[in-house]
Amino acid sequence: MDYSLRDYEDTPPFLGGAGGGPSSSDSSHLLRQNSDLQRKLDEESASNRKKLDAYRTSQQQQAALVSKLQAKLLQYKQRCKDLERDPPPPLPSYLDVGRGGPTSSSALDAAQAHLRELREERIQDFDTALRRLEDERRENDKLRKMNAVYKEQLDEAHQTNEALTNDLEKLTSDWTHLREDMAMKEKDWIEEEQYFNDYYSSEHARLLALWRDVVDIKRSFSAMQAATEQDLTKIRTDLGQSTRQMNGACTSLVAMGAGSGLANTEKEKLSKENSELKSQVSTLKSDNHALALDSKHKEEKVEELLKRIHVLESRVEEADQNVLLVEEMQHELELLQNTLRDIARAVIQDAEGKDVISSVMQPHVHLTQPGVPPRSPKRAPFTRQPTSPAFAEGTISAVQSSLNNYQLHIHELQTKLAAHREQLHSMKKQYETADESQYTLSQQVNSLTTELDQTKSALNQANREKEGLNKNIEILRVEKTALEKTKREINEMVESLNSNLDKVQKNNSRLSKINESLQNEKLFLQNELDRINSDMDNRETELRGKDDMNRRLREDLLIANEDLKNAKLAKELLEQNKEEMETLLGHVEKSKGDLESEMERLLLDQSEMNEQISKCEALIASLEADRRSLCEKNKKCEEEKQSLRNQMNDQGNDVASLKKELLQAEQIRLDLDSEKLTLIEKCKFLEMEKEKVEVELSQVTKDRSDLSHQLSLLQRKKENLVEDISRLKQKYEQSLEMNNRVNKNLEDLVKECEEEEEMRIQQSQ
Repeated sequence: MDYSLRDYEDTPPFLGGAGGGPSSSDSSHLLRQNSDLQRKLDEESASNRKKLDAYRTSQQQQAALVSKLQAKLLQYKQRCKDLERDPPPPLPSYLDVGRGGPTSSSALDAAQAHLRELREERIQDFDTALRRLEDERRENDKLRKMNAVYKEQLDEAHQTNEALTNDLEKLTSDWTHLREDMAMKEKDWIEEEQYFNDYYSSEHARLLALWRDVVDIKRSFSAMQAATEQDLTKIRTDLGQSTRQMNGACTSLVAMGAGSGLANTEKEKLSKENSELKSQVSTLKSDNHALALDSKHKEEKVEELLKRIHVLESRVEEADQNVLLVEEMQHELELLQNTLRDIARAVIQDAEGKDVISSVMQPHVHLTQPGVPPRSPKRAPFTRQPTSPAFAEGTISAVQSSLNNYQLHIHELQTKLAAHREQLHSMKKQYETADESQYTLSQQVNSLTTELDQTKSALNQANREKEGLNKNIEILRVEKTALEKTKREINEMVESLNSNLDKVQKNNSRLSKINESLQNEKLFLQNELDRINSDMDNRETELRGKDDMNRRLREDLLIANEDLKNAKLAKELLEQNKEEMETLLGHVEKSKGDLESEMERLLLDQSEMNEQISKCEALIASLEADRRSLCEKNKKCEEEKQSLRNQMNDQGNDVASLKKELLQAEQIRLDLDSEKLTLIEKCKFLEMEKEKVEVELSQVTKDRSDLSHQLSLLQRKKENLVEDISRLKQKYEQSLEMNNRVNKNLEDLVKECEEEEEMRIQQSQ
């Protein structure tokens, strides 16, 4: 398990492609890795189960062996007790044997057979005890191996726990890095949002200021329009009055020419001058009509421009309602400024044309204002006869000088009209160029509106993605809290496992100490058994020697019997044999004492063996209790191991889910990085557009300053024109005074003529 986790740690992190998605090779590698990990876990669980089954079977076998040993020990104790209760019969005296040869030999044979049986039984009991000790040694070796295996498994579990803790620490560090990155991103988003809000508020304030300027310009334009309309009405009334005065003056002049009886040359001059004046009046009327048509055309253009202004106002109101972005409003304001510029130029041209018309028409007013209605033509021939020629010539020269002055004024005004027409032509060209620029600007405005819509959609999408990221961050925070809780639980479990491991290690150390003590006792018992075996071998050799001696004695007894049979024949041989028998009986008594001492030694050895067997039973009982406690502890360890396996499986599942979530978070982070790059590019593009718009705004401000300068120049021109108009009004008043004087002179002449006619009539009567 540790190896697989380290392999997984050594594997490179998951990286997306160009689009931020995982590749198929990485996903297949992860699936293979997960399948390998699952297979290894299954194999380890199967091997652990097999080991547990083997350990259980070995424990059962050990329990069976211990029970068998206990039964055999009980049987041995019972046999020893039986032997103690029923001691072997005492050997008969060799005197009796000597006295009765066959009976003593049979008793010795029975005793030797009984001793042999006892020795064989003891040897069998010792062999079984040795076998049992060897079996116990083997079982102890097996237990030692199992303890070593369990220690290795515990070490492996500890290593896996350490690997899991390292993985959890790495996960926590990754989560902290992700949290810090998300916090930095949130700060960046907040700063960008604040910057955008500040920029939006500043642009909105600029738009409001521009709209106020537009409203002020509109008000000034409406005021100028009202003033120009009032001036036009006044000029029209003045033109009507001047035309009436001109007609009256012409009729009076015709009447005066017809009734005065001047010379033909003077009449021809007057008629020529009258025709010239009529032609001039007709040309002025035609010019007036053309100018009126131009004024109507310009008024229509002004109405169209006003309609455009209303349309633009509606657009601006819609922009204020919908809170559009800055660039569109700036371009619309540029359009408004261009249109207002065109309107101002058209109004200025119209005012200049109307001023020209008024200046053209005013000199004729000075000539055509009659003071008195015409008289009847019947009295005309009688008017010039009584007057003095000097007075008539003075009046004619005054009229001619005034006419010459008016002709000069008319010529100047005609030159001004030509200059104004040229200006109108140039203004038309400028208007056409302005229309073309307006069309191009409208196209640019449309393109910028589409781009603004795209940026709005991108911003909306970015806001949605931001909301999604905030939701993901909240989910990740919740998962992080859950992971922290699981980590705490795992740490608690690890601490409990460590405590259990410490307890198990303590128990293992105690058991190892007990095992060492048992091994020492076993070695001591083996040494004792070796010593006992050596003693038994020595005793067997001694017994064999004694058997040989007994055989020899039997042979000697047989020989003695034969000698006894032959003793009857010879007493000397009997006496010698008797002495030999006495020596032999002394030897037999000595051997009997040795045998009795050996029997006592054997009984002492038996008691010692019984004590050692009781000690071994006590040790076996303690070992059985320890074994039972070890079995219980092993069961607990099995349960804990099973719980640990379950926890490890759960932790493996959690780790797999966490790794999947980490992969998803990594993929989301890569997507966010790509989106961030796209947004950065969009922001750069918007900044470039902003710079362009700022450049255009600077140009617009320059144009506005130029327009303001031009407006100031136009205002100066207007002031100059007002001054010219005031001068013309003064001249007009002077001409009116002159006309009044001429009319008074004419009235005086008419009165004189009438008086002369009356005088003539009276004289003729």
